[in-house]
Amino acid sequence: MLVVNPPRSPEPSMVLTGDSLLVGDVGRPDFGGGDAAAQYASLSRLLRLPDWVAVFPGHFEGPCGKGMCGRPSTTIGFERLYNGVARLEYAPFITTLTSALPARPLNMLAIEATNRGVADMAWAMLGSSPEVPLVAIDELEARASDVLLLDVREPEEYAHGHVPGALNLPQAELATRLDELPRDRSIYVVCQSGYRALRAAQFLKQSGIEHVANVSGGTGAWQAAGKPLAFGNTDVAQPRVVESEWAHAGGPPLGDFPFNFEI
Repeated sequence: MLVVNPPRSPEPSMVLTGDSLLVGDVGRPDFGGGDAAAQYASLSRLLRLPDWVAVFPGHFEGPCGKGMCGRPSTTIGFERLYNGVARLEYAPFITTLTSALPARPLNMLAIEATNRGVADMAWAMLGSSPEVPLVAIDELEARASDVLLLDVREPEEYAHGHVPGALNLPQAELATRLDELPRDRSIYVVCQSGYRALRAAQFLKQSGIEHVANVSGGTGAWQAAGKPLAFGNTDVAQPRVVESEWAHAGGPPLGDFPFNFEI
């Protein structure tokens, strides 16, 4: 029997898409030197590939996209049909990618530097889930004078309203600025609604800082209770942050929290 090999297809059978195309989403352009317009151009080229081309993205969980699925791979055809961001025209695509972003990931600065080979901070990954006590709003108000209140939100969030006396140290910078935190004082960690503060507090405990607690309900609960806010430079842009389900790719789950709560 004569066997004739079929002609080789000019198209690839699989693509490694990095952050250009994720499963159900596209990557964030707001850190790592990203550019939304360049990302649209890259995505447009990818979506011209045949439906059957397998897609292996650079991430399949974590805060690198707002709506990514946890599956490790997909196909061009599936994303063309079901990826809502990938189906957008240029203008709404740019708007979507540059508004309502999750906060920068926990210890992002340290992890990025480690990935680039300019630092050795693999310990900055949250790899455990230690128990962290909760502090109610009334307890926060009545805290002792030697308790450090650590606000791990983004600087623009902090500037537009924070619990009086709070020190701002964004979660993305926590590992690179760990030496700034005292080891001989209790630390109450606060964010907007409690999710980021939990992860940050768990990392602090993982790093050997024992006397750490998470403020229940965060700054949002403080404000809802009618407590006063302090303000920084309100000339900075209004916050664009939405709460994210994911601690970080590879990080532990948060438990039975309601996710995708918009701040």
